[in-house]
Parts: sequence; structure tokens; C-alpha cells
Amino acid sequence: MKDYNKNIYVSFILMLIFIFYGSFLILEPNSAISLVSKLLAAMIFILSINAFVRYFLREDKLKRLNYNLIYGILTAIVAAFLFFKDSAIGVIIPPAFGIFMLINTSLRAVSLSNLIKERNPLWKVVFMIMFVEYLLAFAVVFNVFGEVLKLTQIVGISGIFYTVLDFILVYLLSIISTKNEAVLIEGKVR
Repeated sequence: MKDYNKNIYVSFILMLIFIFYGSFLILEPNSAISLVSKLLAAMIFILSINAFVRYFLREDKLKRLNYNLIYGILTAIVAAFLFFKDSAIGVIIPPAFGIFMLINTSLRAVSLSNLIKERNPLWKVVFMIMFVEYLLAFAVVFNVFGEVLKLTQIVGISGIFYTVLDFILVYLLSIISTKNEAVLIEGKVR
């Protein structure tokens, strides 16, 4: 349960990043697509360089069995594609972000289940937050809004709402876990 207390800081930082990034997506969708594409290409290219360095610096006989060369070539191709064809990112990012939202929300289902088992009244609030998070995620994954620029703005709005809701959810779960630990400690003392 102490994980929630640690996660609250990560969730808060993630919320601030997504508020900034989401605002940028809402206000400048064209620039945001290009910028994200270039940044992602640069990050993937760094992975490519790292794979090449690991391959060529390896001195043992298993160099032929090492997949770093293939990984380096493939990531270099993906990086070049994203760098020169920045509109492709507008097609890739929304479903990827939506899938991330779905997975992250699904992982919280265990906490919801525990709250229901404990008959904690906050389970209804957690359920509603998770329900809204699922709706946002499905809207992004299945592109219910049509064109890429609108979808980019919707991803920005969804990102902001999602991370704020996620922060509230983690905060509530940390409060609940702290109370449960206090009860457990109090029970052990007696």
C-alpha cells in the first residue's frame, strides 16, 4: 500500500507535464504534431546509436548472435521516417496514448476491487473516475472525432483530464492505504 504514497509524487509530476503538453496540443496542434515527431525521432535515433555502439564495442565471439545491429538499423529507419514524415506521428500517437490510458486505468481495477471488498464508501468515486478515464481512452483510441488536428486537440484535452483524474485517484488511494495501514498498526499494538 505504500506504493500509492510514492506514486502520488509521480502522478503529480505526470499531471503537470500533461497539463503543459495538453495545453500545447490544444493551442498549436500543427506545431505540436511536428514537434512531437521530431522529438520522438531524436529519441529513437539515440536508441539506434546506442544499439550500434553496443554492437561494435562487443569483443566476444557471440557478436554474430547479438541483435543490436538489427535493432540499430530498424530504429534508425523508424527515426528517419518520423523525422522526415512528421504527419505520420498524428496517426500513431493518439491510439498509442489511448492504449496507455486503457492499460493504466485497467491496472487500477485491482484497487477498485479491494475497495469494494473492504466496503469502503470511496469505491463509488474511484469507479466514476475510472469510468470517465475509460471513456476518454476509448474516444482517443477509436478516433471518434475524425480529422487529425481535431484529434490532436482532443488528445490534449483528454491528457489533461486523464492526468488530473489519475492524480485524484492516486491521492484517494493513498489516503485509503494510509488509513488501512494505521488500522493494521493499531491492531498489532493491541
